[in-house]
Amino acid sequence: MGELQLGDQERRQQEPLLRRRAARWQRVGWGSLALLLLAALAGLIGPGPLSWAGASAPLIQVDYERFARRLGDSSLRVTVWSDPAHPGTARLWISRDYLIEAEARQVVPAPDSWTAVDDGVVLSFPATGDRAEIEIRTSLDHIGTLHGALGVPGKPPARFWQLVYP
Repeated sequence: MGELQLGDQERRQQEPLLRRRAARWQRVGWGSLALLLLAALAGLIGPGPLSWAGASAPLIQVDYERFARRLGDSSLRVTVWSDPAHPGTARLWISRDYLIEAEARQVVPAPDSWTAVDDGVVLSFPATGDRAEIEIRTSLDHIGTLHGALGVPGKPPARFWQLVYP
């Protein structure tokens, strides 16, 4: 007597409702899976067309990984042109705020000098022709949006941002 049971007619009336609910959740699941796959192919999770971006300013071009993992390897590819005031030498300024959150693990080629300044550090490289091609390999100790700036001393910097996943 304690258990209420549905009759055959009530059970048949509820069955289409349950099927529609199950079908709706199945479509939501397939849609979520498709979005995740598209994000991965586009580069939001790993390498892809959206994973690299660029920024430029006078005498500098920066290509960087827009999406990175915390404590994972990331890199900046920088082209610095010689300032006419310093021919044969390409000088690169990196903002202090960026260096606080990004550990520079390796700079290729190795700079001739590192000079600390109030708002960051200036690296000097021999210029091949009129420019230097530099790769800075970093490890990002930050979660969320990380803003950075690189430039030639005395000129406006190239500003960029990276989204760092946990």
